[in-house]
Amino acid sequence: MVVKYYVVFLFALCCMRGSAQRRITMAVLSDRSRLLYGCMDLSNYETIDTARMVVSYDFTSIQDVNTGLKRRDVLILQVGSRMTKCYGLRRYLQNQAYTMFLHEKKSDRIDLEFAGDGTVAYEIFLDKSRNMLLFFNEEPGWFSKRIGYEEELPTIEWRITGPCDSLSGYHCFSAEGRFSGRFWRVVFTPELPFNAGPWKLCGLPGLILQAEDTERQFRFESLEIKRVEEPIYMYDIQTDRTTKGKWQRLERAMYQMPYFFFSNGGKVRISSGGEDLDETWTIPYNPIERE
Repeated sequence: MVVKYYVVFLFALCCMRGSAQRRITMAVLSDRSRLLYGCMDLSNYETIDTARMVVSYDFTSIQDVNTGLKRRDVLILQVGSRMTKCYGLRRYLQNQAYTMFLHEKKSDRIDLEFAGDGTVAYEIFLDKSRNMLLFFNEEPGWFSKRIGYEEELPTIEWRITGPCDSLSGYHCFSAEGRFSGRFWRVVFTPELPFNAGPWKLCGLPGLILQAEDTERQFRFESLEIKRVEEPIYMYDIQTDRTTKGKWQRLERAMYQMPYFFFSNGGKVRISSGGEDLDETWTIPYNPIERE
């Protein structure tokens, strides 16, 4: 069952039309176990490539290893000749609706139930021409602001372990390898000869259709594969440039001390019961990358 997640931005709803980035000053949320995100204005963008294939993945993760708290999202992977882009479907739909509202345009009602919890607030680009990975994460506590860094494309020492059961009608092989502090087992198909996969996983002679770490805390499984032609966009959003290490330290601090980052002189309140959170508030943190 998809957990519903509502955030009410009491200050921003009154004045966000016509504004750029703005910090949340008071919030009412229904789930204390999540980071607090605003929304992104997607009206300005650049077309950086054309996708030849689009893959959707079911992504499940264990946020709290002590309680087994699980999250679910749908990831979209666009595969072009020069670039690939991976992003969370629910956050994209929420940002799209916000953009329509911001510019006073009508939009159809969006059903978000199928799109997951919305905990994936990143976009990941693999730039094959420069052998670089670009990572952008929405900055928690802000509207239309994000944090980004670049790193070299991951070099994963995969060991192909042999053929395995078919997935989505494609003949597949299994492989295993260590990446960023976790050991991964994946399934890929040479019948789709794209060096691509969900999240940052890549480096095999075929599209990765399924992946899971050996601790069974993170799992990606393909839902749909479409051969299409559609633009790959990079949005023009104010970005604070940093390094991967600095982002990881900041993200950890946000989970460990969320009140310090999100109260901003105001209040953070749980909608059910009207509980005001304070400095003792923490959010369970289980990062997919340990290194």
